[in-house]
Amino acid sequence: MPFGLQTMYHYSSRVVPMLNWIVKYKKSYLLGDCIAGLTIGTILLPQGMSYAVVAGLPPIYGLYCTMPMIIYSLFGTSKHLSVGPVALVSLLLANSFPSGSTTVEKVFVANAVTFLVGFILLGLGLLRLGFIIHFVSHPVISGFTSAAAITIALTQISTCFGYEIESSEFAWKLVYETFRNISQTNVATLLFSLSCLLIMFGLRHLPLHRWLHLPEWIPQTLIGSIAPLFASILSISLNYFLNLSVKFGIEEVGHIPSGIPAPALPKLSNLALSSYIGPTFAMVALVIAESMSIASALALRYRYRIHANQELVALGTSNIIGSIFHSYVMAGSFSRSAVNAHTGANTQLASIVASLIILLSILVLMPLFTHLPKCVLSCIVIMAVSNLVDYQEAVYLWRVDRLDLIVLLIAFVSTLGSGSLYGLLSSVAVSLMMMLYATYRPKIQILPKSVTQRKVMNDLVSSTNLSLNETCMEPSILCLRVSENLYFGNAGSFQSKIFRLLDKERRVRCIDMILIDIGGMSTIDSSALRLVRSVKEHLESQHVELVFCQASSNIHLKFCLAGLSSHSTLRSLEDVLTEIHCSKQTSDRNERKQMEMLQVQVVTNGQVMESYGSRQVSSSFHPLQFLYHDENKVVPIHSNMKRSTSAPSFSNLSHIPFWRRCD
Repeated sequence: MPFGLQTMYHYSSRVVPMLNWIVKYKKSYLLGDCIAGLTIGTILLPQGMSYAVVAGLPPIYGLYCTMPMIIYSLFGTSKHLSVGPVALVSLLLANSFPSGSTTVEKVFVANAVTFLVGFILLGLGLLRLGFIIHFVSHPVISGFTSAAAITIALTQISTCFGYEIESSEFAWKLVYETFRNISQTNVATLLFSLSCLLIMFGLRHLPLHRWLHLPEWIPQTLIGSIAPLFASILSISLNYFLNLSVKFGIEEVGHIPSGIPAPALPKLSNLALSSYIGPTFAMVALVIAESMSIASALALRYRYRIHANQELVALGTSNIIGSIFHSYVMAGSFSRSAVNAHTGANTQLASIVASLIILLSILVLMPLFTHLPKCVLSCIVIMAVSNLVDYQEAVYLWRVDRLDLIVLLIAFVSTLGSGSLYGLLSSVAVSLMMMLYATYRPKIQILPKSVTQRKVMNDLVSSTNLSLNETCMEPSILCLRVSENLYFGNAGSFQSKIFRLLDKERRVRCIDMILIDIGGMSTIDSSALRLVRSVKEHLESQHVELVFCQASSNIHLKFCLAGLSSHSTLRSLEDVLTEIHCSKQTSDRNERKQMEMLQVQVVTNGQVMESYGSRQVSSSFHPLQFLYHDENKVVPIHSNMKRSTSAPSFSNLSHIPFWRRCD
């Protein structure tokens, strides 16, 4: 391939990832992609109509997802992600409609909101902001998803009982309305719904694969996946031949139009955008969270890479084009994506096959769904969302991290109590608060200065252990390690921890230097630099030197610009300690030589009590105060000391055995 064409292909494949796999497509992939596509199409046919009912739209609008599926196949990087209508987004969309809205008004709002969601997703992808998904923790997503799934199920229970209640986003209100109207129950509809639920439950969980001796190429997951389609076909047949809707009052879906309406741009000018800002951003967050989590999990399991920013571009483009073709907000589906992978999908060709199945159904099969009982769609929704209630996560967090369990419960309760929109916003707020709390208290470790001790105790030392420095080679040095970044939010906590550790250490020994290893710090902002300088000046006023070591080049540059750098900043902790120890040994030898020229006498009431040294020195008397250590006693003695004018200064008498000056 010529260089120019190769360069063009390289950049084109980055914009349209489909070019990467279509030129490498193998014949062996075709069977798996076709089986997976047929499976997803049969699942999406009843499921899409059910989710459209959850969204407050006519059932056919759940099937207008064919164009978004094809668009995602062009731009997406995940091999297995199946996009389309999903339960949680449908609930958020239903709650965004003004009360009393007609079907036409709901369709108009749904198209406009879908366009806005796609536009925001596309903008986030082009701005390379795919990392924002990592700011929402898994316990928060699990708590919100579980509560939203329960809310969705509650919206469908009344239909299974044969009556309708006022729609609401509050779980407690749905429960109240369901029991308040319980007297309107249609027994035939209730029995039909229970039978439908039992059939789908049995197909999903009973070992039919073993009982029926099915071939190995038909997995158990495939049997469970086609349960909604089987229940729909069986229900349509029974209702059509037994005329159940007329005899027992079981309500039907009614007329479903065939074909796809002409494309049309959403009319944003007629939409009060300020009323939909909250729901729009909530749906954006949910689309990102749901799509990226399942795409990442499948990529990890099947050992390939996805690109978060390109995924946002693909999802955004799919929703923008989808709004033109009358689709509502699309996202990656947990259940359909998992089935897509399990049934042998190798590329996004499976999604193209599924979209063709849906398109064929819209053109040909819609008259058959006229006799589908409404309660069957509600049963399909209930079975679909039952997998979203993640009680196992709560059990896991109870054993592992109960603080995360509290976060999960906060997200769960807030979503049930305040609705899906405010529940999602409060869940994200809780996640951000937990992230800030984790960074607010930087971890500061007390390190043993012995190299052997440090290798053994590395990263196992807590900042409250004060006994580790007792065996250090230089007892006057406090060695610390800061392995986190400092910024305006945690700089105050850093300052208070340094002062608190210094006060604790001073209770057991003298400290004249604090040596901090900042090798694990990758960045520091101006506020933290200003506070570190304040700490350094405060410690110097207490005759304690603050020294940093093992800094990265970036941190060293910032320290230099802030006037905090020294010759030790780039050096390792071992090198700095070795230099200090060697310097101390040299100083001690010099002091011992000087002390040979001295005789120190302690005089009390004119009598010499103790004497050290080898030479008599005559000088004037200078009153000083000493502590005389006599075995286990410390006795204060007010004394005078004779000293020669040529003798060196007694600025550091702590090196004389059993003596310490009290300044």
